Amino acid sequence: MNQHLRLILYGILTWLLPFLISLPFYGSDGGLTIDIFAFKSLMIVSGAAIGTLLIFLYLRSLPEETNWITAGITIGISWLLINWILDVIVLVVLFEMTPTDWFIQIGSRYLVLPMMAVLAGASAHLGSMR
Repeated sequence: MNQHLRLILYGILTWLLPFLISLPFYGSDGGLTIDIFAFKSLMIVSGAAIGTLLIFLYLRSLPEETNWITAGITIGISWLLINWILDVIVLVVLFEMTPTDWFIQIGSRYLVLPMMAVLAGASAHLGSMR
């Protein structure tokens, strides 16, 4: 699979999989069926686990001569933007959440993606030096 297509597809999966995990926790009235703090913890942990796995799988698919730090930066920025765009479309546009509330409650949490990706890229760089 083309590396650019894989980058975009994996970025979409970092948003889609936690979204799908969240669906069973909403009742027919649109309200949460579990405690809000338990739900937020579940979303943070599942999002980080999925993001970490996909970062690993993406980096593993790159050739050995890759500039690993640049790859980490590219992954982090790309996936951050993909997640923000998809979230804004669904939560701000469709569910009419205010942009400020969205960013404070949800959007800022996506900043963990570039942090994980850059660190993974730096780790791959260090590993490639041996």
